Amino acid sequence: MPATKRQSRKTKPKSKAKATTAQPDGVDEPSGSMMVEKAAPAIIQSFQTATALSEGHCIIRKLEDGRYEIFSLTPATPETFGSQEVGRLILADGGRMKVLEDAESSWKESELKLGQVLNSANLRIFRFLKLPLELRLMIYDLTIRTNEQLRIGSWEYASSNILPAIQLRGTCRQIYEETSSIFWRNHFRLHDICGKIKILLPKLTDNIQELSWAWWNFKIKDANTLRAIQEFKKLRIFNIKLTEYCVDSPTRPRSSRQFLHQQEPTIAKFNKTSGFDILISMRGLERVTVTNSASGTCMIKPSDASDAEIQAFEAFVNRELTQPKEPKVTTASVNTSTKKAEKRKSGRGSTKRLRTAAGDTMVTTT
Repeated sequence: MPATKRQSRKTKPKSKAKATTAQPDGVDEPSGSMMVEKAAPAIIQSFQTATALSEGHCIIRKLEDGRYEIFSLTPATPETFGSQEVGRLILADGGRMKVLEDAESSWKESELKLGQVLNSANLRIFRFLKLPLELRLMIYDLTIRTNEQLRIGSWEYASSNILPAIQLRGTCRQIYEETSSIFWRNHFRLHDICGKIKILLPKLTDNIQELSWAWWNFKIKDANTLRAIQEFKKLRIFNIKLTEYCVDSPTRPRSSRQFLHQQEPTIAKFNKTSGFDILISMRGLERVTVTNSASGTCMIKPSDASDAEIQAFEAFVNRELTQPKEPKVTTASVNTSTKKAEKRKSGRGSTKRLRTAAGDTMVTTT
């Protein structure tokens, strides 16, 4: 008997050594008592219970001591759920009431998730981002771009004024970034820089390439709008729509005084309009078009300005605005002698101030 016990003790470590033998990474070694299974997705959890549960919708509430309470919604009828007994049962426990209220508030979201699961399982979801980038760019070019003018901040709200595929840009951040270069190649129309447009002004300044604008001869509004357009970094094509109010006429009072090119006879009908100096100061464009307004009430009459005068103004504006931009003067390009002269002046001024201060001190002490 003692010899038998010693043999059993010697055999136990050998069996342990076999059980703890290291396996290569990624290989699951099955044992005699348990099989290693692949982990299920987080939305699916399986468990075993001695109580038979009915299939269908349910709401789970967590209790103390690791226990759970299940509200089964499938087997009972609506009349059962609406009975006084069930109402008292729910009202007796505040935790039950809260779980049901939370489930009701998130029911629409749960319905959406259920639909997504079924569509994915039935292969009814089109994986758009799985397409190659070249194909996606072709789709963007057919949907995001349009031949119509896109109005920025238009007060004439209508479904026809909205780009049909503009919702595609709001799908996700990746699509928003991919469609940006194509979207900003559209032709935009700007009325003025109002409060709502100021929020979009940084985006407009960095991206707009073609713009249309109507000239109304507003003293402040047109000037502010032209100053903002001056800062558009990528603007290449500028289309100006002339209205009858921007033509110089003895019967119409001038709103502000202009100073540039006032002796130019070919543009005498337009060089006194508000914002003219700012417009002529723009540089770096590729093309500028000047046309008469298409609206009958705002169109320039032939008696106020002829087609030849409008064409002459267009040629003049093209000559000025297509000139290259002048480089901005930086602090590094300032002449050294100018800096020295400024230092001398500031030094003299400070000496005088010191002497004056000393004199004031002496007068005060005496």
